[in-house]
Amino acid sequence: MVTVSKKREEKLAKLVREFFAVHPDVKLVAITGSAGKASAKIAIGTVLAQQFDIQLRNEEPKTKADVFLQMMGVKMPEKGLFKWWKVMRAVKKRIKAEKPEVQVIVQEFNPKELGYNDWFKAYVVPDITVVTSVTNGRIAG
Repeated sequence: MVTVSKKREEKLAKLVREFFAVHPDVKLVAITGSAGKASAKIAIGTVLAQQFDIQLRNEEPKTKADVFLQMMGVKMPEKGLFKWWKVMRAVKKRIKAEKPEVQVIVQEFNPKELGYNDWFKAYVVPDITVVTSVTNGRIAG
């Protein structure tokens, strides 16, 4: 799990928005809901991989920063004094890439609080959204 400050989370969110602005051909498929997200993500990714270069991470994102890092294909280093600097450098490198390595990003959004998905809409709007199911079982509070 990646724990970052609100300020760093906002900076990361803005960089992800910049990535999609610079690379409008990269499509985002968002999977959200109370249950079945991981299975749906894998099924959708399997089908899309037959025709497109996709990015799909098997790990469940635990935080908003996890979601953004997964979308950028960047893993937070386990150790190191400059790990946040390394992450930001990797994200910026991906933004500056002339041609992205992927055509479609299949991303799980794991709502744990009310307003979670609305918060993300301020930064990224998926091309396709899949809602697996909606119950109050996953909402903390």
